[in-house]
Amino acid sequence: MFDVSSILSVMPDRKAPRICFVCAGNICRSPMAEFVAVNVALDHGMSAQISSAGTGSWHIGQDADPRAHEALSRKGYSSHRHSASKFEPNKSRDLDLIVALDNENYDFLRRLSSKRSWKAELVMLRYFDPMLSGLHWEPSHEFDVPDPYLGDSSSFDESLAMIERSIISLFEKLASRLSQLIISATLLIGHYPKPESTEMDQLEPFGVTLSRFFGTDLGLTEGLWLKSGFRVPNMTYSLCD
Repeated sequence: MFDVSSILSVMPDRKAPRICFVCAGNICRSPMAEFVAVNVALDHGMSAQISSAGTGSWHIGQDADPRAHEALSRKGYSSHRHSASKFEPNKSRDLDLIVALDNENYDFLRRLSSKRSWKAELVMLRYFDPMLSGLHWEPSHEFDVPDPYLGDSSSFDESLAMIERSIISLFEKLASRLSQLIISATLLIGHYPKPESTEMDQLEPFGVTLSRFFGTDLGLTEGLWLKSGFRVPNMTYSLCD
């Protein structure tokens, strides 16, 4: 599977990855991915700016397909009205990670990136699918999330299952990698937080450490536990316009 360390390397001064999911029309697969990612980011206590777009302009301004909303609801994911948009090349300047839902859209984005100097990392979503972990992660149709648009509700359920597995895996890897960076920063600066305590006087030295490492004020009002057992500030997601 894809090594997320290369993703994190392009956002060293940010505590929140900026991620855009891209399919063809931005009414089926990519909005489902956006809504799943928002929910998974919250579950992991991670800050993330999450958006979606399409490579085509057929559905600009439209809501996600009703079958997409229904599939999300069946899996317990919250969703709201969506407004489809087209991926614009200059949007890459405001992103860290661009995630294509299939090989065709990946190729389209890769051609765009070859004409410009993109700093954002371009990947296919199913690079992170644990069910494909044995495959070499070169772009191919083996990593496609099939477009369910011409199918029925079961087609949406099948595509959503692939999206869900891949996004959960992606955020688990991001959370694990970020926690490793936090531990490294803590040891580097010389502070040793005490995970068993939730008192503010125990949190402040750690917060100072993180602020120095990430170059930003992280705030210390709320917190959460990463798998490492270290407590870091609670952060919420925000949606890109």
